[in-house]
Amino acid sequence: MMKHLAYVSLCLIATLGMAACEPAVKLQQRPEVTLPQKEAFKLNVASVRGYSKYKAPKKLPNVDHLFSTTLSQALAQWGKDRLKSAGQFSTARFTILDASVVEQKLKIDDSVVANFARQQSRRYNARIEATVEVFDITGSRKAFATAVSTHSVTVGENSSKKERQAAWRRMVGPLMKDFDRKMTKNIKQYLADWIK
Repeated sequence: MMKHLAYVSLCLIATLGMAACEPAVKLQQRPEVTLPQKEAFKLNVASVRGYSKYKAPKKLPNVDHLFSTTLSQALAQWGKDRLKSAGQFSTARFTILDASVVEQKLKIDDSVVANFARQQSRRYNARIEATVEVFDITGSRKAFATAVSTHSVTVGENSSKKERQAAWRRMVGPLMKDFDRKMTKNIKQYLADWIK
């Protein structure tokens, strides 16, 4: 019995240890955000690596860490789906530079007329930015493409947690679609020599 308990304890410690070492942008499951299926860019590189330079503050006014699918996760999945290696040399790097959502309190009109209407009390401003870079075997950057997208939503005064979360979900789809459109255009323009 004691041996069994010791074995279970060791397994639990090992499992927790591995979880603590996982990179922040690693996906535990596929994000809820779905984009139209598009053919991946086949880059003339030996590998495509993903990184994130964005670290969520995890405190107000930022709320991005409260999303069921964070913008960092959605961007990481985009990189995995749209960028594929199809060469023998060189390296491509997909780097997340920003994946923030900031809460902004709006001024409430206290006039008599305004009191009869439910006013918008908070705005959530989302911004995402990422870059795709190609490096040769010496580590020299040969080309890059960057895209930035922003989107905002508002919620009414006294909105519930459920209402705020629903507004956040409505934000992510249009934001990612705009990012996909811009990054696709820029990859075709600035990384044309690296597309197979």
